[in-house]
Amino acid sequence: MSVKDFLATPLGIFSIVFLAAGSIALIFGYYVHFIEMNLANTLAAVFLMGFVTFLAWAIRETTYVAKLKLVDVEYHVFKDHYGESLRILIKVKNEGKVIAKWVKPLLSIQSDIGKYAIAKEESTKMNSEHKYYAPCEKEGFTCPICIRDVRGFLCPYPFTVSDNYLCWTVPEVEAGKGLYGRYCHVTNIPPGDAQYIVLADVYRDEQKGFTVVKFMSEYGTESKPRICLKFPLNEEISVNMKIKIVGENSKTVEYKAMLEMFINSLKVCLEGREYVCEKYGELKKLPMRYSPEAYVLK
Repeated sequence: MSVKDFLATPLGIFSIVFLAAGSIALIFGYYVHFIEMNLANTLAAVFLMGFVTFLAWAIRETTYVAKLKLVDVEYHVFKDHYGESLRILIKVKNEGKVIAKWVKPLLSIQSDIGKYAIAKEESTKMNSEHKYYAPCEKEGFTCPICIRDVRGFLCPYPFTVSDNYLCWTVPEVEAGKGLYGRYCHVTNIPPGDAQYIVLADVYRDEQKGFTVVKFMSEYGTESKPRICLKFPLNEEISVNMKIKIVGENSKTVEYKAMLEMFINSLKVCLEGREYVCEKYGELKKLPMRYSPEAYVLK
C-alpha cells in the first residue's frame, strides 16, 4: 500500500483531519486567542500525535508487506513406459518482509480456445437445439491421458477460462475439500521463500501430429483439469494468458503470459521474458492411462 492509497482509507482521512485540527488549534491558540493557550497546546499535542501515529502506521504498511513476484518458469519432463510429458511450473517468490498468507493463483486465457477444446457437441435429439458436450473427445480422438475417474474438465461451457484457480506444488494451507478432492490452490509463502504454480502438463504425439495441453485446476495434478486443448503440430500456436496472484498481506499482482508452440519448439513468455523448453521436441507419444481401444483417431 502506497502512502497515496493509505490517505484514501478511513485511517488516512482521520490522519488528515487530526493534522488539520492540530494546526487549527495552534493558530487559534497563538494568534486568534479564541481558546485558552493551555487548552490550545493540549489539543495541538493530541491531534498532532494522532497524525504522527497514523503516518507511522502508513509507512509501516508500505514497507512491511509481502512482495510477490513471478521470477522464473521451469519445465519438468516425465517419462515412463506409457509415454512422455512435461510440466510447466511458474516460480513465485516473496521478496517482502512478512509472510504472504492464503496466496492463490488465478488463470485467464485470453485467446479463443473453443475450437481447440477436446470436446464434441451433440444434440440430445435429432434436429434439437438443446445440446450437450462430451469432454475428452474431439474429431474422432478420445484422449487417453487421464484415467476414467477424472475424465472431463472444470472449464464452463462455452470454454472460457477467466480468473479460475490453478494449483500449487506444495499447498501448505488446508483449504478443505470439494467435489473432486482436496483443494490445492492455497498456500503461504514466507519472506525470501518461493513456491511453484503448476500451470499445465504438455503431451505431444509425433506420429499423430498433435499436442495436448492440460491446464490444471484447484484440485491438483491428479484430478480433473481446468481444460485440455489439442493443437496440430504443423501450426504455429500462441495462447495469450493472464496470471493473477492474490493473498493476505500482499498486493494483487498480474502478469501477461503467452504459451507458444510450433513443431519442435515450446516457450512461455512472461512479461517480455522468454523461457524456452528444449526438451519439448523429445516428446514422442501420449501416455495411455486406460484401455488401448479408447485411443482412436479417424
